[in-house]
Amino acid sequence: MGVEKFSYEQAAEIRKKDFNGWCCKSCDRYYGEEEHLARYCCAKDLPCDTPGCKGRAEKPYICCKECLNKRERERWILLPEVPWDGETPLCIYDDDTYFYASEEIDDYLEDHDLKAEDIRLVICEHVDKPEFDMSALLEDYLCEDQEVDNVAEIEKIVNKWIEDNVPEVWYPGKKRPTLASIRDENPEVKP
Repeated sequence: MGVEKFSYEQAAEIRKKDFNGWCCKSCDRYYGEEEHLARYCCAKDLPCDTPGCKGRAEKPYICCKECLNKRERERWILLPEVPWDGETPLCIYDDDTYFYASEEIDDYLEDHDLKAEDIRLVICEHVDKPEFDMSALLEDYLCEDQEVDNVAEIEKIVNKWIEDNVPEVWYPGKKRPTLASIRDENPEVKP
């Protein structure tokens, strides 16, 4: 038997049988004087936290999708805008969609029936490959004055392997590309 879900406003009630306080109507969890927690517990949705908005937020969010998109866009707009070099990967802000070539952007826009200004892109930043340090690896296992033979040779071998086998890694940066620079690299991108 499933637990019934209520809206935030209907999700809690005061119980005055054996104890006084707020309880979730769905799971009967007791919250004492914490009305908000009792209502939030099993609520299916809740009022948007944005002043003046009448929308409904889906858990775990505190604002509706429209207000969430507006907040994300405002944060993205605050990022500095710089020309894109056409080679550094781009990704969608607050997403895990990456573009390694300008043609991929055009394909994405076409597949999703979007224009270039409809997606919030950021320029990725390169992550340096890790460097192996034998002393740091073994510091908890060796006595204070104990040394390991061939440390430099081992580090050289492992670091060579890392260089040859670990792929390039990129993560979302804190700069957004100019729309003109995206179009310059791929004239097929819809205006």
